[in-house]
Amino acid sequence: MSTLVAPAAHFPARPFTASSARPRRSPCSRAHASDSTAAPASAFDELVALAVARDPSLAPPAKNQAPKAPFRTLPPKAPWLRQKAPQGERYEYLAEQLSGLKLATVCQEAQCPNIGECW
Repeated sequence: MSTLVAPAAHFPARPFTASSARPRRSPCSRAHASDSTAAPASAFDELVALAVARDPSLAPPAKNQAPKAPFRTLPPKAPWLRQKAPQGERYEYLAEQLSGLKLATVCQEAQCPNIGECW
């Protein structure tokens, strides 16, 4: 069975076995456990600061200001988009026939603007 030896800078130099798999902690390591929870928050803050320094668009918005949406007015519709109301003798005749029979076409149900062209 071969043994692995960890570098001396990190762990004491002793062979790795099943019984020595768990490094022993000093009694003062528990006192510093609460300090280790504060480290990720400061490391995260540092990471965010580095990201914002590289790309300012990643900065969080100011808390008192809401992002303003640009105000735009819609352009008027093109004349060819405007539809005339259906009219004509044939349209009126068909509309009367359908309403007299209590029927409706798909175009009527959908309120199609081109119903005058089809009828």
